[in-house]
Amino acid sequence: EYYSLEGLNQLLETLDLVRNNLGHQIQVAGALLTMYDKREKLSREIAREVRRRFPHKVYEIEIPRSVGLAEAPQFKKPIMLYAPQSSGARAYEALAREVIGVPSYPQTA
Repeated sequence: EYYSLEGLNQLLETLDLVRNNLGHQIQVAGALLTMYDKREKLSREIAREVRRRFPHKVYEIEIPRSVGLAEAPQFKKPIMLYAPQSSGARAYEALAREVIGVPSYPQTA
């Protein structure tokens, strides 16, 4: 979504203000692309732009648009309990592995 880029810019500006005015050394671990749909041109363009602007700060994994991810909050459950085999759950598991540095292996059927 276009506004996600604007929100990211505003967040980074706010972090700069905190660093400069309060002296806190806040660091961004990474940016996560969510609600990503590789079939949509806009999703691909935004992902490309985010990666261009922040080449070393964007996680490799992309969290896809997913019915399970959309429904889980309605049922007050995390995706890993609501739909553990969904594309969204698998993506978040891969993100956790990426963050802690554990390789993901392809699942076999």
